[in-house]
Amino acid sequence: GGIAVILIVYAGYKLMTSQGNPEAIQGAKNILTSVIAGLLFLIFSVMLLEVITVDILHIPFISY
Repeated sequence: GGIAVILIVYAGYKLMTSQGNPEAIQGAKNILTSVIAGLLFLIFSVMLLEVITVDILHIPFISY
């Protein structure tokens, strides 16, 4: 989570300092898209793990 915040700030900085350069703008957008995809993957992985361990296997001690 913390690394994602740092990368989002970095992408914003890169976007603001691009000065209209299309390559720099595209690079910043690619970073931001990758960070968001990674965060979604992380969130859904945790949710899936929760469903498997608690709801299907009935292992309560792994519950958050």
